[in-house]
Amino acid sequence: MADVSDPAINEGAFEFISPIRRTRRQPLGMNPGRPWQRLSIQSELTTSTAYLDVRSDKSETNFVLLDYASDRSDKLVVTKTGTGGLGALTELLDDAKASFAYVRVSYSNDKESTREKFALVIWIGPNCKQVMRKAKISVHTADVKNVLRVYSIEVAARDKEDLGEDQIVTKMRKAGGASYDGV
Repeated sequence: MADVSDPAINEGAFEFISPIRRTRRQPLGMNPGRPWQRLSIQSELTTSTAYLDVRSDKSETNFVLLDYASDRSDKLVVTKTGTGGLGALTELLDDAKASFAYVRVSYSNDKESTREKFALVIWIGPNCKQVMRKAKISVHTADVKNVLRVYSIEVAARDKEDLGEDQIVTKMRKAGGASYDGV
């Protein structure tokens, strides 16, 4: 597995900006402190390279893991890429963190064909104590979807059992349309 924590790679981060809604209690024209909520995803080059590497048929890389740079940061960084598939990705997920992952899953519908589909995993570990991190993850998910655009299913996982291979393949078959085996 490649570790992408090189500081030279982290240069040139780009940010997605989402407006914060004003509540009724805030007078018009009053700045609530932070007029924009920012989610920064590591450098465009690194993130898109890792994403395209997972999507490429020529590469053996089949997952990329994005973690927050620190507990208080809204910056996502590519922490791992790997070839172990959903099983290896599941082992890397930390029960005390919130993360995003993009994974290629191969499965067969019959003896002659194999399909490869992609899943976006939104992970909030069962021991994640950061209330604000849990609250912001839905807003951050929309921003992550702007970078990791092409996927068959979105999996919101709170336990590693939610990422079982059979469970994910069943969801992919349902999302894929023509499923003739009663799934």
